[in-house]
Amino acid sequence: MSEAQKASRFYQLLQGYSEWSSQVLRAAFYPEKILRQAIPVPEGVKETLEELVHENQLAELTIADTLERQLVLIGHAEQMLASRDKPPLEDFDTFLNLYEDFTARLARLDMDSVLSDFGVDSATGLRSANAMIPDLERELERRARRGHAFSIVLCQVDQPVPAQLPAQIKLAAGVIRTCMRSFDDAYMSGKNEMLVSLKQTDNSGALRFVERLKFALSEKGVKFTMSYCAAEPMPGDDLKALLANVRADLKEISDQGAGETGEYEEISPLQRFIKSMTPDKS
Repeated sequence: MSEAQKASRFYQLLQGYSEWSSQVLRAAFYPEKILRQAIPVPEGVKETLEELVHENQLAELTIADTLERQLVLIGHAEQMLASRDKPPLEDFDTFLNLYEDFTARLARLDMDSVLSDFGVDSATGLRSANAMIPDLERELERRARRGHAFSIVLCQVDQPVPAQLPAQIKLAAGVIRTCMRSFDDAYMSGKNEMLVSLKQTDNSGALRFVERLKFALSEKGVKFTMSYCAAEPMPGDDLKALLANVRADLKEISDQGAGETGEYEEISPLQRFIKSMTPDKS
């Protein structure tokens, strides 16, 4: 497939889903005037991705992840249209978030297929560190626009042994993927570190996610520990500075005891400097 053909295929898919979403919303709000059963779902997503995987331009895990998100979006639309009543605001917001996540993912895949390994870590199927800050900035912008909270959880494999780390990271990444919702994201943010972006979730929800993740890891019988630090970015935050501070807090959490969880402590740069210079009396 040539670059022009790929661009055309992704453009057609995005256009198709844009038209489909408009029809779904019109039918949801005006059921008495629109035949809901006559709204066809755009086709071609699976075929386009399979061609790119065949050409070694996308990781195999990308297909399953994207198609799962597509099914969740379509399933929510069908559920919304099954009622003759106007959908509640929560259902409407969920549809918008699922739609924006899925179409943003298609746009990412278009870029990822051109810029080799830019957006996906081939070993784990998680998003790569290069894609993390731009994605988080878009999510923070969405929060400022709509007021929906989002949180991050920085996770690290404690005391990594280089020879064992690749297998540990792959296992941890797989468990993280099963614990996330369809519209959340996870990134390989460092050598032994992963970051999870939890949409429409505050700090309390992020801590509940960590508990689910810990339980899922214990069910797998893992022989290593992980430490976690949760944070809730706010409009106006400098994300790079925030992540540096969260990483510092995570190191402190891990140093105090492997396998622990903490929340990011928002303090001034001066207070943080003084804290870093204070001897640990424990």
